[in-house]
Amino acid sequence: MRSEESLAEECRGAVDAARKQGADEAEAYASSSAQVKIWFEKNDINISESTSETTLGVRVFMKKAVGFASTNDLSPEGVSEAVTNAVVFARRSPPDAWNVLPPPAPIARVEGLHDPATEALGVADVTELGAAFLERIRDAFREDPGL
Repeated sequence: MRSEESLAEECRGAVDAARKQGADEAEAYASSSAQVKIWFEKNDINISESTSETTLGVRVFMKKAVGFASTNDLSPEGVSEAVTNAVVFARRSPPDAWNVLPPPAPIARVEGLHDPATEALGVADVTELGAAFLERIRDAFREDPGL
């Protein structure tokens, strides 16, 4: 996964690029995530999977018209293409007087949402937890078949 600072830098670059291409206003977001999933089927684990994704989106405002584009290619070329697409979409969109960004404001950090122990779980860990979950369900049905 990409660091928070690295993603913030990509966003700053995208906003700067949009302004250089004529945007009156621009904003960008980026996210980086990793997931581990398991699927259950017929009382057993069917699939275990690990995926990761990094995306960047940019929204531009030109003469009260909006354009948006996103990419999962955070190379300089990928980000540049997303910015150019957003600018092109804005140029081809109808204006609306309500298309403006709010004034800049500090971002309030919400504490307690990140759990490092959960983040550290790999496919084998999640598969083991899934197997234990299935065993607990089987035990519950053995004890009370009417469940």
